Parts: sequence; C-alpha cells; structure tokens
Amino acid sequence: MRRQLRPFYTPDQLAQVYARPYDHTRWADHVERVARTVQVLDVFAAATGAETVADLSCGDGAIVAQSTHLWRATHLGDYTTTGPIEQTLATLPQVDMFVCSETLEHVEDPDGLLAGIRARASHLLLTTPCGEDDDANPEHYWGWDTDDLREMLTGAGWSDCQVELFTPQSVAYYTFQIWTCTRR
Repeated sequence: MRRQLRPFYTPDQLAQVYARPYDHTRWADHVERVARTVQVLDVFAAATGAETVADLSCGDGAIVAQSTHLWRATHLGDYTTTGPIEQTLATLPQVDMFVCSETLEHVEDPDGLLAGIRARASHLLLTTPCGEDDDANPEHYWGWDTDDLREMLTGAGWSDCQVELFTPQSVAYYTFQIWTCTRR
C-alpha cells in the first residue's frame, strides 16, 4: 500500500510547512510514542552493544536525550542549523546506531535515505506511521504499511528487521511502526 500522499514541495513551501520547530510535547500521542521508542532503543542498544548513536532528524532530540543507555558518543542534528538529512548524512562518521524517528515519510527519496543510513550505521531504529493513506498531515509525502516498509528496508540492505506496532492510548490517530534492523 505504499503511496505518495502529495506532490513534493518547493523550498519556499517547505519553509512554510516547517515554520515552527518541532516539539514532541505538543501532542500526547507523540509523548507516548517517544517514550515507547526510548524503551525499544535502550533494549536494542544493549542487545547489540552499540556505543555510538546518531539522530540527524532528531527534532527536539528527545529519544536520544531520554535514553538510559550509556552512549560513548552522540551525533545529533537540528534541521534549522545543519540542513536536510540527505545532505548532513554524508558528513556523519560511522556509528553503531542510527535513530530515524518520524522522518522517512517526510523525505522525497525514502529508499535513498535508508540506503544512505545503511552506509553510515550498523543498526537502525526507525519509526513511521503505519497505513497512512490520505494527505491530512501536510508534512507527510508518503504512507506505507509494514509489508511495504519491510521491502524497502531489505532493498536498502537491512536485515533481521523486527517491527512493533504501537498505538498510543491518548490519541489513536496513528498506529506507529517501530523497527529495529541490522546492516547486512
């Protein structure tokens, strides 16, 4: 059910769509999703022995900031200062873990981004809405289900991909896919 939800924006349109910095605490369902993602990250990081983490699309950085895992090094981005993730990814050193939360549905080339992350990270924690099929959210270009995303991940060279579906109790607007993967 992979579907492009809208035409791609021009740079001026993007500036309007993203005029306000992201703050996950503005939405109860995002607070719940971040909390669950942190739990998954901590378990996955411990299981893989990850020591370094990157989140270039971190919004407000809450996932890595709330992680209880003892990271040796963190690499965080901020879209207001480092630019599009596709450009900043090339400057990233190799890391053990890459967090890509609620980002893939926002980029023009999600397959290219997954491949680019694979070139820089040994493990991936990814979240994205499941089954989004309309253009109600003006920020999202794409919608997909778990089968589509599994195909995208394996096509980009990720393996051992596991998914958890998470529906927040506060607002069940989205069911979120929370993926963990390892580089082949």
